[in-house]
Amino acid sequence: MRILHPILYIKNRSTSLFLRLLSGFLCITLLLSTLTLYSFTVSKQNVRKEIVKYNTLMLHNTMESYEKHFDMIKR
Repeated sequence: MRILHPILYIKNRSTSLFLRLLSGFLCITLLLSTLTLYSFTVSKQNVRKEIVKYNTLMLHNTMESYEKHFDMIKR
């Protein structure tokens, strides 16, 4: 029976408060890091879409302005 006592002592020692707090801290840190990374990628995609939309609109406006200018020159 004395052989089992040190094994139980190691088992109780491995679930110490420090290890539980450390594992909880690491889980929360990992969760928040994952959320931050996800929000960064989503916002990066949205910014890219907005830039393309804005540039397309500006090209369209420039094209219309040139067409108006050419019409004025022809007259």
